[in-house]
Amino acid sequence: MGMKTIEKILCGFLCLLMIIGCDDKDYKEPISTLQVVEANLNVKAVGGDAFVVFLTDRPLTVELESDWCLLKEVNKSKIILRALPNYGYSSRTAQLTVSDGNESKNFTINQEGAVLAYEEDDWILRTTNDVAEFPVKLYGSFDCIINIPEHAKNWLSFERDADGEGGKFIVTENTTGDMRGAIVRVVSGKRQTTYRILQSEIDNYLGTWNGQFNDGSRVYAPSGVSITQESDGAYVVSNLFTALGFNFTMKGRAVGNEIVFEAGQYLGTDGSYYYGFGVISAEGQFIEDSSGTISLGPVILKNGQIAIGFIGIKETDPMGFGLMAYTDEFMDEVYTYKAILDCVLYK
Repeated sequence: MGMKTIEKILCGFLCLLMIIGCDDKDYKEPISTLQVVEANLNVKAVGGDAFVVFLTDRPLTVELESDWCLLKEVNKSKIILRALPNYGYSSRTAQLTVSDGNESKNFTINQEGAVLAYEEDDWILRTTNDVAEFPVKLYGSFDCIINIPEHAKNWLSFERDADGEGGKFIVTENTTGDMRGAIVRVVSGKRQTTYRILQSEIDNYLGTWNGQFNDGSRVYAPSGVSITQESDGAYVVSNLFTALGFNFTMKGRAVGNEIVFEAGQYLGTDGSYYYGFGVISAEGQFIEDSSGTISLGPVILKNGQIAIGFIGIKETDPMGFGLMAYTDEFMDEVYTYKAILDCVLYK
């Protein structure tokens, strides 16, 4: 290869570099005619406005695909949207397309789903006849409206926390001599929950009652169920098992304003088997020893009547109790058992 040929190649290469360099230096990004200055497109469940602000000198056109998000206002530089309340659990989205005739941009409007947050174990709130307060966690996407029945407004009230995420029920001293209670309904948007608030003393449980319980398939209705207190302080329930053909009694002790019954206590014999008191756990297992307990306390029936019942409050509370039939007097060998569920006593 001759010298002139090499010189021509080098010259051509240098020219190419100069051309490339000039192209890079002179290249400019195209200027957007539709620049977003500010946007807020996240909306609470309760509804409200969303917006997008643009920097443009061209008229805007809008396409909105939604039946819950409406176009409120369009001017030269700003688009305002109005979201209707979302009463559903799920969040939802809407699509917005904005164009100035030269370019277009796509946006997503997001709206939260509605919630009502509370502690499920607070559905029954029990106390003695003294003045008392029940703090509760309570928050809703929509304002929580506390509906206290008229008959209870002279002794029951609700005070909201400053942070808006709860409050407390307040009861005055109960000097009526009777049990009293109220079902409070809380409404937030289209969601609701209830609280059953009760005041009583164990002396209110003494006396004769009618009863009702089931064994999972059949309903029983014993009458003349008696609750008495012995000289040693123990509480005795009689005639509850007569509906099953047994004249057994069971004993409990006072804990607060409830009577607690322990599993494992001997009830009696029918001549063929020996019977003990068992407690049915939340998982449906029979507990035969004193580690299993179930409480008798005040409840409010569907018709508003105040009664007493073996009703669990928490999810971990026992679901019932029953008779354990044993083949021996030491209650070692279980022959069979009989469940007693949803047991309430009323007058």
